[in-house]
Amino acid sequence: MKLNSELIPHENFHKGFWLQTPKCPWFFFYESPREFVLPNNKNFYNTLDEDLKEIVIGLHKKNISTTPSCAGHINNDDHYGKIFKTLVHTKNRIKNGGVELLNPETNRKFFYENKNYKLPYTHDEFLKKLRKYQTKGVLGMVDKGEIYEKLKGKVPVKKSDNVTLILTEGKTKKDISNNWKELEKILRDV
Repeated sequence: MKLNSELIPHENFHKGFWLQTPKCPWFFFYESPREFVLPNNKNFYNTLDEDLKEIVIGLHKKNISTTPSCAGHINNDDHYGKIFKTLVHTKNRIKNGGVELLNPETNRKFFYENKNYKLPYTHDEFLKKLRKYQTKGVLGMVDKGEIYEKLKGKVPVKKSDNVTLILTEGKTKKDISNNWKELEKILRDV
């Protein structure tokens, strides 16, 4: 297994699994072909961004599987600096004894150790990249094409194999929330 803590492009979120450690507020990406099913972990919905929770629950009630998602976030450099500090701590644990990782979709645990593990950015590079990256959001749905056709022209949408991706961007927390509130109304009809 090769973990990636790089900033994965939002349109690629569905191309693998997202794993987390109990002491780090960051998800690590493991690229792997996969199928999407409704989550079998009762705590899964607690891992969702608040702006996405009702949308995802609604889609799952309609038996529409979703892919890893992100609402988008606006935080200050102090917040992101604290995340970077925990990433450094986690990197050191990965290199020296390993860490337990959890797949929040399945509640399956993994152990990961890699003596050569490195973060792909410095503190300043991380902050610079994250300022732009975190303003974007994505929600993917398993779809043979019907959902894509209903959403095309109404929302920023992209098709990737059997997944329809809704891609968003907001300049403020309010923009991000409003985007998802509007999308929630539109998605009621899929």
